[in-house]
Amino acid sequence: MLNAIIIGERIAARRKSANYSQTELAAELAVSPQAVSKWERGDSLPDVITLGRIAQALNVKINALIDEVPDTGDGDQGTGVSGQGLAGAAGGAQNAESDGGGDTDADEEEDEILSGAQRRKANPTRSLFRYGNWVDADFRQVTIRNEKFDFGNLKRVDFTGSDLSGSTFKCANLNECVLDKANLSEGVFDMSNLKGASLKGANLTAAKMFRCDMKDCDLSGADLARAEIKASDMKRCDLNSANLSEAYIRTSNFDKCGVEGIILDGVIFERVAFSDVTFSGVTFKNAVFRMCALKRVQFENCTMDKITYNFLKSCKADLDGVQIV
Repeated sequence: MLNAIIIGERIAARRKSANYSQTELAAELAVSPQAVSKWERGDSLPDVITLGRIAQALNVKINALIDEVPDTGDGDQGTGVSGQGLAGAAGGAQNAESDGGGDTDADEEEDEILSGAQRRKANPTRSLFRYGNWVDADFRQVTIRNEKFDFGNLKRVDFTGSDLSGSTFKCANLNECVLDKANLSEGVFDMSNLKGASLKGANLTAAKMFRCDMKDCDLSGADLARAEIKASDMKRCDLNSANLSEAYIRTSNFDKCGVEGIILDGVIFERVAFSDVTFSGVTFKNAVFRMCALKRVQFENCTMDKITYNFLKSCKADLDGVQIV
């Protein structure tokens, strides 16, 4: 079984081959440079999840860092190979696994001399923003389409007016982030923290928001047409004048949300909790409220069709004064 020193030597060898400094690798992993230094000296071991992140950052398989190397009698005592040969030996074993053997050492050696920039260019699917620590960064008016901001710390980042269409934010911290008038169409937010974020006038058409903390978000004037929101906490969100046409919202919390002038055409609410909400000046058209919990929900100057009316009636909503059209 490999010890911390051997794994540390392999991390160091692969980092240098990728032309990363300890500081650059630490930034990509959202850890301190001291943590990377301790790993490489063998003073501590990264956990399994972090090892996977290290392998991804260095564009290698995790086996290259943790597989045992047979003792050939050469190199450093107890390692089986010298520190210089660790990366090559791990790479050779990796190729043998994937290709079923054969002469692949030359290809591995050629890959080893690529700079970090060349590696990133050779692998365009690799994200430069995953695991990044971007607190208070200014990304206003930038274009970063189809990017992965997964696991990133984006607290208070300013993305005002940026084009982030098709991008993903998985397990990302977007606390108090500014996304006003940003293009987030077809974006994916999964298990992310959007608490207190500002998305005024943002384009969220066909976006997906799953298992997110969205409390106190400002979504006023946002376009959420055809969006999917599931298992998310939207308590106290400002949705005034937002467009939810054909959106699908399931098992989410809409308590104390602002919904004045909201557009609800063909929207589906399923198992959604509404409490202390006042719909004011809203026209409901083909809106579905299926198995929703409505407590202290009021309708002021609202009009709706019979489909919406009967769904709300089945949820025991107080519909006095609602105009049916």
